[in-house]
Amino acid sequence: MATIGWLCGAVVGIAFLISGGAKVTDRAAWRRQAAAMRAPTWAVPALPWVELVVGAALVTRLAVPWAAIAAGGLLWLR
Repeated sequence: MATIGWLCGAVVGIAFLISGGAKVTDRAAWRRQAAAMRAPTWAVPALPWVELVVGAALVTRLAVPWAAIAAGGLLWLR
């Protein structure tokens, strides 16, 4: 059962790493997308870094269960 939990966390973590990495590498596109979604301006520069940290924590299983709670919160906010 622990393997399934790690696998699920790793899959979500990898998705967060890809998403955060894409936002960091193409900031102009991210800003356009955020404006189209009416994202709060204070969250736009911070979100990619938060996604990267949460994704890394999920993949490495650091800060369990806080990383999972943070990931759930981020997914809920979208």
